[in-house]
Amino acid sequence: MALKLKKLICAAVAMLCAGAIGTSAEVQPNALGLRFIGGNLLGGEFNYQRAMWLFGSKRLEIGASLWGGDNDYSIAVSAVPQWHWNISPTAAKGGFNWYAGPGIGVGFHSYTYEVYKTVTIPTDPYWARVFDRNETKSELYLGIGGQIGIEYDFNAVGAPLNLSIDSRPMINLMGHNSMTLGNIINGACLALRYTF
Repeated sequence: MALKLKKLICAAVAMLCAGAIGTSAEVQPNALGLRFIGGNLLGGEFNYQRAMWLFGSKRLEIGASLWGGDNDYSIAVSAVPQWHWNISPTAAKGGFNWYAGPGIGVGFHSYTYEVYKTVTIPTDPYWARVFDRNETKSELYLGIGGQIGIEYDFNAVGAPLNLSIDSRPMINLMGHNSMTLGNIINGACLALRYTF
C-alpha cells in the first residue's frame, strides 16, 4: 500500500508541475450534472462544480454517488479541488481543457458473501468445502486519491454545457475491502453538466 501511495503522490506532483507551465483556463461559475461511474457495477454520481480558489485551485468538485449490483451496493461522497488548464487556445474555439487535483472520499459499502464449511467424507480420506450460509457485511470507508480528466466546455460555442471524461482513483485509509472507494471510482467516467 505504501508503494501505491508513493506512486499516486508522484503522479499528482508531476501532473501539477506539467500543468503549471500550461495556460490557465477559464472555468464556469457553477456546473451541475451527472457523472456516470465506470467499473463493473452500475451507478452514477450527482455532481456539482463551483469556481473558487481553494489551496490555489480554480474550482471545487463535489460528488454524491450511489452504485450497486447483485447483493452489493455503496454510497459515497467526495470532494476534489481542481487545477484547470487549456489544452489549445485555438482548437475547437478554445473549449478543450484538462484538469487535475487531489481528492478525499467517504463511503458506506454493504455486500453479501457466501460462507463455506469444511466437511470430511466418511468413505473418502479427503475433505470437501460445502456452502453453509450467506452473510451480509457493512463497512464505512475513508479514502484519499486524486482526479485527472479532460473536458469540452460548450460555452465556447454558445451552449451552457460541459462534457468530460476523467478518472478518480482512491486508496482506502479505513475499511479493508479496496473495492468501494478504489476499484469502482477509478474507472473512466463520463460526465455531462449544465453550466450557469
